[in-house]
Amino acid sequence: MLARPSPQRSPETPAGERPAAVDAAAGLVARCQEGDRDAFRELFDRYHERVHATVYHLVSQRDEIEDVVQLVFLEVHRSIRRFEGRSLFTTWLTRVAINVARAHERKLRFFRRGLERASGAASRQLRLVEGGLGGAPDERLVLRERALAARELLLRLPEKKRAVLVLAEMLEMTAPEIADVLDIPPATVRTRLFYARRDFERLARRHPALAELGQGRRQP
Repeated sequence: MLARPSPQRSPETPAGERPAAVDAAAGLVARCQEGDRDAFRELFDRYHERVHATVYHLVSQRDEIEDVVQLVFLEVHRSIRRFEGRSLFTTWLTRVAINVARAHERKLRFFRRGLERASGAASRQLRLVEGGLGGAPDERLVLRERALAARELLLRLPEKKRAVLVLAEMLEMTAPEIADVLDIPPATVRTRLFYARRDFERLARRHPALAELGQGRRQP
């Protein structure tokens, strides 16, 4: 229900990384480690969308998503000299993004529990869930409602289930890649992913914006 159509890629090519892109990332990282500001700006521009997609479904307050993205890149800037290339840069970057998003949510719960949040921020562009807004205005409205509903249900899942589901469905990562990011065994990834998908589909069947999709999936 969540996944976008994924392009064909060879088994040895990591998710979202073509061989040439891997080489380019290595060069960018090396320049950033040498203190090249232009290289870091290029790295920010290249990976901003990936980081945004990673934290979008992990941060509960939509008006704080871009702030968390900025915090992720701030942490990348601070720690990039410690990146030793033992994993793909995108794997390391995704791990940083998840850790920063989780830390942000813990602080939010601690400092703002029970407080009302103002919701006057401008609407963020919905990424990955809706997969682009084509078609007539009514169709776009339906897609947007479904995307918001999907995000709402994802935020109801426990953090561990939500993390594996976002990485698998939104970033199209494999179980071994997710295991590398989260530092857990691939078998644990598959188990969490199974229960996360099951729980999400159960929630979706009871949500008015998504129930129709669930009924369509059950038809022969």
